Amino acid sequence: MKDHLLNQARTFIFSTALPPYFAAQIKAALHLAESMDPERASLLQRAAMLRAALQFEGFDTAATASQIVPVVLGHNDATLDAAEHLQREGFAVRGIRPPTVPEGGSRLRLSVTTRISREELLRLVNSLVAWRSRQTSLAHARHA
Repeated sequence: MKDHLLNQARTFIFSTALPPYFAAQIKAALHLAESMDPERASLLQRAAMLRAALQFEGFDTAATASQIVPVVLGHNDATLDAAEHLQREGFAVRGIRPPTVPEGGSRLRLSVTTRISREELLRLVNSLVAWRSRQTSLAHARHA
């Protein structure tokens, strides 16, 4: 039985081994990663610009320094509404809600890449400001 399995079930026995070309791909990826300091710096600079623009407009971006920029809105409904508004504007934004984040800490998670232009990031900020203005107008209308 052992000889039979060794000779007839080779794909099962050796299925966990990586193909040799994977080693070459990993080596190439490591070489690329070593040489991408300018791209990493550009990415962090772009994320910092987005955070600063959002903070200037009064949005809470938490204490982050990465390319993932949160916009803490607090309430689930507001977060989902903001995400839907931004999606209609062409942005791939999702709301993050409990239990992923603490209760009262619902937020938008913005993932910045170097392929997103400064102008697009500012358009996102302006779209979020427009959403907030609409929310404020609706709230005043309900209380009037």
